[in-house]
Amino acid sequence: MVKLSLRQSTRCRVIAKYRRILDRFSEGLHKLGVTGEDRASKLTFLALTTRFFNKPMSVVVKGQSSSGKSFVSENVLKFFPSDAYWELTTIENGGEKLDHRAAILSRVRAERN
Repeated sequence: MVKLSLRQSTRCRVIAKYRRILDRFSEGLHKLGVTGEDRASKLTFLALTTRFFNKPMSVVVKGQSSSGKSFVSENVLKFFPSDAYWELTTIENGGEKLDHRAAILSRVRAERN
């Protein structure tokens, strides 16, 4: 169980009463300059939210080089606390226990030993 501060708990109750929470999220993204990526951003948001589930969801955002994939992901992450994810830019042998955090792989390049 995640422990929330009184402020966080109050804010969660307010957000939970919104009729279309994901549309509210998209409005926030648009204010950050993200447009035309509602589907990818909403799916990424939902996947990050499942980090508390027994079987968290995985998402791969694919597209052409320089098409804005990283821009969308970086802005979606702004809606989550930094301890909600583990951002990697390279993959090495070994690893770290995620403990209810999502692994975000941005422009990943595999390291070879």
